[in-house]
Amino acid sequence: MALPEAEELCAEAVAPKAPLSGEGRMGIASDGNFHSDIDLTFNLGAAGDPGVAYANCVRARAGQAPSRPYYDVGGRR
Repeated sequence: MALPEAEELCAEAVAPKAPLSGEGRMGIASDGNFHSDIDLTFNLGAAGDPGVAYANCVRARAGQAPSRPYYDVGGRR
C-alpha cells in the first residue's frame, strides 16, 4: 500500500472514539403493544499512545516508517 494512503487509514483507525454512542427507539404498534429497542456502544479507549499505534500500523501496511507524525495527519493538531 502507498505510504500516504497507509498514513490516512492508520490515523483514522487509532483516532479517539466517542466514549458512549448509540440509538434508541420506542413506539406503539398497530396492535396496541409497546415496543422499544436500545443499542449502545461503549468505548473504553485504546491502551497506550495513539502515535505508537499509528506508527506500527503504517509500518505493517506500507512496509516503512511514517513520513509524518500521527498528530500531523488529517489536521489533528
